[in-house]
Amino acid sequence: GAAGGLSGMIHAALGGKMTSGMDFIEQYGNLHALIDKSDVIVTGEGGFDNQTFDGKVIHIMLKLAHEGNKQVVIICGINRVPQEVLDREDVAPLLQKAKILEMSKIFGMDKSLHQSEECLKNLVKDHFDDVFTIPVSKI
Repeated sequence: GAAGGLSGMIHAALGGKMTSGMDFIEQYGNLHALIDKSDVIVTGEGGFDNQTFDGKVIHIMLKLAHEGNKQVVIICGINRVPQEVLDREDVAPLLQKAKILEMSKIFGMDKSLHQSEECLKNLVKDHFDDVFTIPVSKI
């Protein structure tokens, strides 16, 4: 993707160091401490698919949440993960405390793509009051 291309150019042209984005966030963002303090982890990506479980952000967040016994809310534009992947012994335990909110399924593909901000606001109002202690509508 774009992030890989940019980092490759910086590495080649400027001698930059190649590192995983999640490794960087974990090291400098104090991610473990933040997760320990949290009740719920909210993460997402446009396409939730087979590549998600190849070390992408959601996969790492699911692993960390599982280690900390935390609930996870995954917001995605579209869910293309086949059931056989969801049932894998290395994936299924990570999803036990996860709620997947697929915007294209809830709002339709066209509205999800062209009115994303409105869809996200409605998604939070409609689905998060049962997750957070303070009703989102009161924030």
